[in-house]
Amino acid sequence: MKGYQSAIFDPVNLEHAKKIVLTPDEKFPNRFEESTNYFVDILQNENLVNQYSTVLDFGVGMGRISKELINRFNCKVVGSDISLNMLIYATQYVNNPQNFVTCNRVTYSNSFYLCIASFVLQHVERPIQEIDNIFDVLTPNGYFVCLNNSKERLVPGDWREDNSIIWFNDYFDVFSYLDNRFLKIKEYSYPFLEDHKIVIYKKP
Repeated sequence: MKGYQSAIFDPVNLEHAKKIVLTPDEKFPNRFEESTNYFVDILQNENLVNQYSTVLDFGVGMGRISKELINRFNCKVVGSDISLNMLIYATQYVNNPQNFVTCNRVTYSNSFYLCIASFVLQHVERPIQEIDNIFDVLTPNGYFVCLNNSKERLVPGDWREDNSIIWFNDYFDVFSYLDNRFLKIKEYSYPFLEDHKIVIYKKP
């Protein structure tokens, strides 16, 4: 193994960014729109977002959830991502400079009432560090909503000769760590992928 291959998350255009963020699935041809709406519906039903909110979209990708949040609530969103190219395409895709800003990393404490992460913690290089950072930037009694694989982590570890990625599981249990760090409020199934779930957490 050559080590963590972050280049897999570095898109070359917007369509490539969409495929990185959400792998196409023949069983769900409209998965991009349906799964985005499903996630935001949960936030709406739980009354976690309104027009006065500023949401941290951790691992924003090309901004699919950020865009829906802004369209639906006219809220503010800060999108953070390890990939500078992703941030460029997110800015293009969301196309709302008044409500959407991007950054490589958020470091200011007690700043957000709500943070979301969709398909992120199952891929990051240092999950404990990232979860602790999310905890730190949330306000007391702030919420973290996580969509993640509940069984394994898929970490990009090497390149094959055909330039495909070799994934490995480091066996770090994301949800167990979150359960110990936060207060678990509610859990939802995720109908588009087996072994995935959406969990709402609250910072004590």
